[in-house]
Amino acid sequence: MPNLDVHAIQPSEFENLWMVYERLLSFDDKLQPVAQLADTWDVGTDCKRIRLTLRKGVQWHSGREFTSDDVKYNLLRVRDRTVGAGTFAAQSMWFTNIDTPDKNTVVLTSDQPRPLVYDFLANFNMVDKATLEAGM
Repeated sequence: MPNLDVHAIQPSEFENLWMVYERLLSFDDKLQPVAQLADTWDVGTDCKRIRLTLRKGVQWHSGREFTSDDVKYNLLRVRDRTVGAGTFAAQSMWFTNIDTPDKNTVVLTSDQPRPLVYDFLANFNMVDKATLEAGM
């Protein structure tokens, strides 16, 4: 059965959804990470922590500001078994801590190095909690 939930999708649907939803980063033609909703990022020397600084001035269609709380919501949402997010759920579970020290910063901490973190962030769409929960 087809599913329109942006987090419960198949890889073959990614490119279609990228026309509608934004991700934290993407890749250029040389497979280097490129800023999208995350303006900058810093990976710790042990590769267990990534600090994302979000692009300022981004708004949802409702006019509400995109913040670090939105990133945390999305990462935690896919862990809910009823969402059926499969791979995204497993990848979200990599992070033992999702800290939001301010509205433009997200710090993801893992118990071991996660070399595929860029792949995850480049495929993981952000969705507005208020819109999603309103059933739109």
